[in-house]
Amino acid sequence: MEPDPYAARKALSFSQAEGTEPLPSQLRLQEISQELRAKLWSVVYSSLSNDIRYDNRIDGKWRKVLLRKHTHVDHKMSDEIHEGR
Repeated sequence: MEPDPYAARKALSFSQAEGTEPLPSQLRLQEISQELRAKLWSVVYSSLSNDIRYDNRIDGKWRKVLLRKHTHVDHKMSDEIHEGR
C-alpha cells in the first residue's frame, strides 16, 4: 500500500491548508496546546462534578485521587487531610 501524499494536508484545517490562517506552531518538549489543555480540563471537570456532594465535599474516585496526592506528593498523613470544614 502506498503512503497517502495528502496526509500532511489532511491534518490541517482548510484555512491553514489554504494559507489564510497560520500553521500550528511546534510545541516544546512536555508542552501541551491551549486547545488540548481546555479539552482535558473539560473531561476532568465534568468527572469531578459528578463526585461533588451537596455539602461540597468530594467522594468517589476523586477522593481517592486527592488522598493519594496528599500522602504521596505532599507527604502528609492520610488522617490529616483537610475536609473543607
